[in-house]
Amino acid sequence: MVAVKPGSAKRGAKNKMTLKCKNCKMNSKCICIPDSDECILRWETYKMIKRQAYSEAIKDDIKKESAEGQGIYETIRKTLENEKNLKIKIEQTEGTLNGNLVKIKNTKTGETYDTVLNDGDIFSAQVFAETAIKKLNSDVYKNNKKTLKKIERTLNIKFEKWQKDYILSKKSEYPFQGRGTGKTLAHQVKTLITTTQKNIVINGNNMTAWSDEKHIGRTYEKIYAMQLAELSEKLRTEGLDIPKVILKSNE
Repeated sequence: MVAVKPGSAKRGAKNKMTLKCKNCKMNSKCICIPDSDECILRWETYKMIKRQAYSEAIKDDIKKESAEGQGIYETIRKTLENEKNLKIKIEQTEGTLNGNLVKIKNTKTGETYDTVLNDGDIFSAQVFAETAIKKLNSDVYKNNKKTLKKIERTLNIKFEKWQKDYILSKKSEYPFQGRGTGKTLAHQVKTLITTTQKNIVINGNNMTAWSDEKHIGRTYEKIYAMQLAELSEKLRTEGLDIPKVILKSNE
């Protein structure tokens, strides 16, 4: 069967046979009469789709080249070169965020770690990649993350991303100061999740060390300790494996 270009079939018989056109992806499924408007329309639609796909591919290459050109991608790639399970993905952020949204995913566990990096911030890219390796390959971090999800379900709350980062990290300084920021609860959850000892024993001598803030007098510290003990008991009652808080008076 002869291949016929759209619009060029006037030379042949005006048959309604199925033609296998080389210029159209419809191939043998096409039932158009080659010189009909429908055939031409299908062909033009196909070319338009191809142009759109090519345009999107170019945009993706530009995004990647932009990040690579600034050294972020290359820095992280080199840091991860021996980590076969960790893959990097960079996206340009939109809206109020500036820079590049960088994600590193453990393809084996499905866990991800992300941050926003500005073009040329090589130092932060290096620190981010090293931190991602530790967190995504750490059983302790993964277990703590699972425990945090269980705590959210038990308390029927949802922590913000920056609160989760604070709770799961070794950072001692809370991202925001002032009242109404969720600092006290986040600190209490952090204490219960990251403490490795089976029991937390609080008395007058060490009460300040367990509190999230220092105040004049002991009123705040006592209230904090009681709240921590109540939270521990509630979570333990729901089956969570966290330390028991024991309050003791000075002997």
